[in-house]
Amino acid sequence: MRTFQTGHRAVRNIHALGSGDARSTGMDGWLTVELWAESQELAQMLVFGLGQNCEVLAPDELRDAVLHACAQVAAHLAGGASAP
Repeated sequence: MRTFQTGHRAVRNIHALGSGDARSTGMDGWLTVELWAESQELAQMLVFGLGQNCEVLAPDELRDAVLHACAQVAAHLAGGASAP
């Protein structure tokens, strides 16, 4: 995962709990981290908590699940029906 400057503190706090590996911040202001979560649902909650300040680099299954959930949220907010 990569997180932009506003998400750095949250990710570093998670890292301090022993749940990941923080890498260096790039010239572009993004911090690349590797995080471990007990479940995909927990990882998704973290991604949604960071919002647009987060990019899932891997695994593909998590990135796909986040994209699917985003589409459901967008459809719901637009007044359309969304299925799980």
